[in-house]
Amino acid sequence: WIAALPIFDLFISFGRRIAKGQNPLHPDSEHFHHILARAGFSVREVAMIMTVVAFSVAMIGVLAHQAGAPDGVLLFGLIIIGALQVWIVRRAWKIASWIRRRRGQDGIEGAGG
Repeated sequence: WIAALPIFDLFISFGRRIAKGQNPLHPDSEHFHHILARAGFSVREVAMIMTVVAFSVAMIGVLAHQAGAPDGVLLFGLIIIGALQVWIVRRAWKIASWIRRRRGQDGIEGAGG
């Protein structure tokens, strides 16, 4: 749970590259932090968002474990979090565009068009 976000990001990247017929170790710019940067967040904001998300996921796991949640429930929770991250990454361009519009940083709106 503590390292879920970067581990899922790693496996999602490997899967995406393999699906494209690329070397899974080949670098690209489709990681979660790149998506946030394309959405218009500064490096500082990206770091803060990533930290808050990773901390939140870790706290959910730790608190659920301390509350006595069965291992099967914890595993299911991790699967849900991984599926959510896959969903976000697969829709990265749409989500980044939506965030830019919401933040008022879309060039088309700012040009009066």
